[in-house]
Amino acid sequence: MSKRSREVLLLEEKVKILDLLRRENKSYAEVAKIYVRQKAKCLYERFRERHEPESSGGQFAASRGWLHRFKASYGLKSIKITGEAASADHEAAAAFPQEFKKLVAEKGYHPEQIFNCDETAFFWKRMPNRTYAHSSVRQAPGYRAWKERLTLILCSNAAGHTVKPGVL
Repeated sequence: MSKRSREVLLLEEKVKILDLLRRENKSYAEVAKIYVRQKAKCLYERFRERHEPESSGGQFAASRGWLHRFKASYGLKSIKITGEAASADHEAAAAFPQEFKKLVAEKGYHPEQIFNCDETAFFWKRMPNRTYAHSSVRQAPGYRAWKERLTLILCSNAAGHTVKPGVL
């Protein structure tokens, strides 16, 4: 019984893939499974053209199993990318409710006059929300998403009445 012959990536190509993942994570870009597999296959083809142009040996598949073993070998895991990276002023946020109540009482505002608005975005060219990083990394920083989107503004007042949503 003969073992089937499989083509494998050499260490040089694996290092290139790891370097690519590191660069993509530094630029806060997401890396999808299919992208890693396509890149591995492309690197293999380039290597083969340089070193074995006439070889008609096996084909490197960059299968899901290969990706699984590659991640396990190099300590990579898929982590969820958090929202936009921004720091918050926690002291000001803690003090705001009391200051707001005081302002409402001083000015005599009614619940119908106090509105809360927020925006939300609908992206039609959705980016992946997961990436690959070394297993010691717990969370990937956020990023600014592309602008191919519809932006909705939603408002309601303290009395519970809502305003018709707006599209920006």
